[in-house]
Amino acid sequence: MRKTVTLSIPETFFKRLEASSRRRGMSRSQRALELMEKQLWFEELSELQDRMTGKARTLGIFTDEDVFERLR
Repeated sequence: MRKTVTLSIPETFFKRLEASSRRRGMSRSQRALELMEKQLWFEELSELQDRMTGKARTLGIFTDEDVFERLR
């Protein structure tokens, strides 16, 4: 099921979104959805990295070399 969201954005952002949409042959809505989805994935990945970094530090893993040493 799809839901509708209405956003009020600055004109400068609208123009950038419009140009980006045109370059990719997409509607503004499609492009905005794609950009929001990428941003959400990025934020979720960053949160996961932060959680895993904290867990790794409690195990004494601080560098890539520490990881490789444990894999040997």
